[in-house]
Amino acid sequence: DWRRDNRRAAQRLAEQAPRWLHDWRARSGNRDARLVLVGHSMGGLVARHYLEVLDGWRDTRALVTFGTPFRGSMNAVDFLVNGLRPGVGPLAVDLSRLLRSFTSVYQLVPTYRCVDAGSGLARVADTVLPHVDPARARAALAFHDEIRTAVEAHLQDDAYLRARYRISPVVGIYQPTSQSGVLEGGALRVLRSYEGKDYFGDGTVPQVSATPLELSDDPREVYVTEAHASLQNADEVIAHVVGVLSRPADLGQFKMSPLEGLSLEVADVLTTAEPVEVAAWTAGSADRVRLRVQDVDTRRVVRRRTLERRGSGPFRVTLPPLPAGVYRVHAEPPGDSTGPRPVTDLVTVIDPGAAIEPVNHTEG
Repeated sequence: DWRRDNRRAAQRLAEQAPRWLHDWRARSGNRDARLVLVGHSMGGLVARHYLEVLDGWRDTRALVTFGTPFRGSMNAVDFLVNGLRPGVGPLAVDLSRLLRSFTSVYQLVPTYRCVDAGSGLARVADTVLPHVDPARARAALAFHDEIRTAVEAHLQDDAYLRARYRISPVVGIYQPTSQSGVLEGGALRVLRSYEGKDYFGDGTVPQVSATPLELSDDPREVYVTEAHASLQNADEVIAHVVGVLSRPADLGQFKMSPLEGLSLEVADVLTTAEPVEVAAWTAGSADRVRLRVQDVDTRRVVRRRTLERRGSGPFRVTLPPLPAGVYRVHAEPPGDSTGPRPVTDLVTVIDPGAAIEPVNHTEG
């Protein structure tokens, strides 16, 4: 019953979810199966109370929320203060008194400073507003505070951290959304901005409200340009949910192979009298490196060596001096190894006794 305290719905979830999970494990044969909860709007608040306050996290691997007002919605304040009369003229039905009787509406009131009654922005629970019961507003804040306190305690619990469920908030953006309000002449003028800046939202829940408190500095949101009532129908959101459901519980078996890199060091310029010192390093497990030296002009391979590691240092080799010319030094794993990628460098060998023709630069 969405009119009642969300705690009651969370208690019902706590009563039924273990049975659903037990039955699924029996049917599927997967004894390690865990719950995936998907909640739209206030349903996400129900899920969070179940997970954090009632310890439902022990049986849950993921929570996906669509436009859940973790920090509240200004629409709830608008309904409480200004009322709701859907319809036109004599057909209008005044639902104001009915809505003001719902505990759940109070639990949708923003937990942040959102109303200016003449002294700057303040929380609804700390402000005198027409038709708003301050005691009920404070009680609604207590509901959110229970979740916050439970989360903070759980984050100090190693068992919780090891088995913690993944939260995937789906957040609607770019829709005109009420974000704050000013009390004027006994009525609330709602603003589609907060302190002069429009953060948008899904038309009901501000963008800044649809993220759980503990994820404030840990971005995981999926953003869609869709209105609140249709978030669950958007193709990209459905694809996201399918991905959450089909994601393997353990990605450890898909670990990347250790990084294997190969580096090469050889002098840029040598003389025909100097030996060619070559060093190679690998970041992986290769125990040999194959080396070849190729004349750039003729493409003829003039030297070949297989280098073996000596201790923990690099692979090293000293090759006999080379004739004058330009050579490509190529290092690679031996054979058809799938180890590090080959690497190539150039070395120029000059004959210091050869005559060097001067170059004349003429202007004009």
